[in-house]
Amino acid sequence: MEVGVFDERDTPASTISASTQPSGLTPSSCAIVYWIASTRATNSRGLNGFIKECKDNIAATMGGDRTKQQQIDFWKASIIECEAAIAFAGRYAAHAEALAQKETDPKRKAEFLQIAKNCRNVPANPPTGFHEALQF
Repeated sequence: MEVGVFDERDTPASTISASTQPSGLTPSSCAIVYWIASTRATNSRGLNGFIKECKDNIAATMGGDRTKQQQIDFWKASIIECEAAIAFAGRYAAHAEALAQKETDPKRKAEFLQIAKNCRNVPANPPTGFHEALQF
């Protein structure tokens, strides 16, 4: 199955393991981020909500069999990827704020400030408006 057609939108993070990913992919960053970003549940709670769910799943998963360890490893990798996506958006926000400070056109300055505001909220949190949803 190709990544573009992987559409497990309502799958809770607790059911994800390496075996539920598209065939031919390992828990690599591109597969993890694609899965996270394509879920409706993530869109409704943001990546912080997904991080919390992964941490809760890790804490609740006991035992030492291979399947459980693969799930734990996947959840840990998902947390790393989510935190990286949030930090990446933060860098965009800082850049937009820097551009706004240099901008002389008030309309364009307001656009940069809106971009910065959006990037400070999403993807960490659920979008609160149309523009944030587009940036998510």
